[in-house]
Amino acid sequence: NSRNRFPLKLIVLDSVAALFRSEFDNTPSDLRKRASLFFKISGKLKQLANKFGLAVVITNQVTDFVESSDGLSGLRIGNLRYMCSSGRRVVPA
Repeated sequence: NSRNRFPLKLIVLDSVAALFRSEFDNTPSDLRKRASLFFKISGKLKQLANKFGLAVVITNQVTDFVESSDGLSGLRIGNLRYMCSSGRRVVPA
């Protein structure tokens, strides 16, 4: 039984966008190619997850934030200063 041969139960792919940014330009054609490749990879990961009972976690440049005495230290994306996820503050990279 292929489900029991490997003890692996988790795949973590961190900073997935960095892998694509270095290989493609920012042209409409390359953006389409990049999106297509990402969906193919996502489909393959989903297939592996179903076949082997795996959990797959994909992140995109997650950073941690250490508070200073004044709070947010001016980190911003537009008017968004921070996002909350599962009770932790997540700061865009």
